[in-house]
Amino acid sequence: MLSAMVLIPTILASNYYSIPYSKFMRDPVVLLKGDLYIGWFSQLGCMLWFVTAGFCLLSANLVSRDHPVPKLKSFLFYSFSLTFFLGSDDIFLFHDEIFPYWGFNERVFMLVYVLFVALLILIYYKVILKTQYILLGLAFFFLGLSMFMDSVPRIGIFRSEGWNNVLYEDGSKMIGIILWTIYFYSVGNFALKKT
Repeated sequence: MLSAMVLIPTILASNYYSIPYSKFMRDPVVLLKGDLYIGWFSQLGCMLWFVTAGFCLLSANLVSRDHPVPKLKSFLFYSFSLTFFLGSDDIFLFHDEIFPYWGFNERVFMLVYVLFVALLILIYYKVILKTQYILLGLAFFFLGLSMFMDSVPRIGIFRSEGWNNVLYEDGSKMIGIILWTIYFYSVGNFALKKT
């Protein structure tokens, strides 16, 4: 069933748009004849998003409903959904390419992220306070810093030659993703030990 959910849209899109299957299925480095190291940093970030989503989903499924920390199960499911969406955005460039192509402003999309994070904190702050919340706070800080730096060139700040926006923006993002992964790994450990 899952295989069909992946293959059928690929077959339909290939036939409808007359795009060869190889453009959907081959690795971009091979297809574009690029150097092997192209995009490895971004690929690593995407893998970490989905590893973290896996931590959240597995932990949520293993936690009993009568866990001593109320709402932990739903916190993990919410976090799974958010993390899965962040990883999907990273791979498929939703906020960078797809939604702007459809006429949605990238900044509105960023506000949606902020809203989902605010809801996470608002709904689950009692759960978060029972975990290693400093890691989560640091993850938010570095991911937010990356989002801010993403908007910096557009508002004309730091345009000097010494400002390497890609290094700072993507470096901050990677630190944020790593902290996010470590945090949810620790939450999974906490959830299963309490179980």
